[in-house]
Amino acid sequence: MDKQPLVSVIVVCYNAAEYIEETLESVKAQTYKNIELIVSDDCSKDGTPDIVREWLDKNSDVFVRTELVTIDHNTGVSANYNRAVRACRGEWVKNIDGDDLITEDCIQENIEFVNGLPNVNIVFSNALVFRGRDKQDIIKPCIPDDRKSFFCLEAEEQFKALLCVNILPSQTCFIKLKLLQKYPYNEQYVALEDAPMWVNLTKAGNKIYYFDKITAYYRVGESMTTGNKRFYSLAYAESVMLFFWNDMFPSIKKLKLEEAYNYNRRFLLTIEFATSVLKNKKNPITNFIFLVVRRFIFKHVFFNFN
Repeated sequence: MDKQPLVSVIVVCYNAAEYIEETLESVKAQTYKNIELIVSDDCSKDGTPDIVREWLDKNSDVFVRTELVTIDHNTGVSANYNRAVRACRGEWVKNIDGDDLITEDCIQENIEFVNGLPNVNIVFSNALVFRGRDKQDIIKPCIPDDRKSFFCLEAEEQFKALLCVNILPSQTCFIKLKLLQKYPYNEQYVALEDAPMWVNLTKAGNKIYYFDKITAYYRVGESMTTGNKRFYSLAYAESVMLFFWNDMFPSIKKLKLEEAYNYNRRFLLTIEFATSVLKNKKNPITNFIFLVVRRFIFKHVFFNFN
């Protein structure tokens, strides 16, 4: 008989009042029943905690255990995830943002997959990007077929690949609790939780596995937790820049990954320009010229791949 371990589903949210009930209903609908539900709210201002409390009062008997984690000030998404993890008691953790959805077989299919591969500690599957309130308004899968070769690589090569581009949809992550306890989310990156985690895990030798199923729906639209909104957030842009300078570029330079450097240099320039506009809207062109010059000097003075 296959193992039926306790799974901790963590829902992290901030100002998710519009969609949080739909997200929680997708967790309630799971065919797998040995689940505890942890909801961690990062001091929402739109009544999200009250909605969650009312929903938990009506539905807590569906789960082995439920808990709402709150805080009296906003700390950012990485700290929010860490608070949720500290509340977990399960063997496995399934995370989801407060505006996304998981399929009804999501947990069951993940458990069946890991039961067949006892040395697996972290698994990703696929997700569908959809628009607004209509789950049928599918835009694309998060992982296209030409990116799936990433999962055939060993951890060291996955680490190098992630230094170039992050292809991993965080809403499909299924991970051992002990791994999250050993490698917590980096709270230095206030508004960026996923990319630093995957880079850190693979750098430490943890291979990321994949099974080719759709297990989640990633919402884009009005919600503040979606990537297209976060890109225009100053906190998100600053977290990305800090991550690049602290983690990405030192590793890229050490490993002499010129392709990764060229890709990230262009991306960083875009992020820095967006940040300069957000900080100082009066002189965006001057800021852009300054950043281009700074990137040129950075490449030719500090990077030499020969």
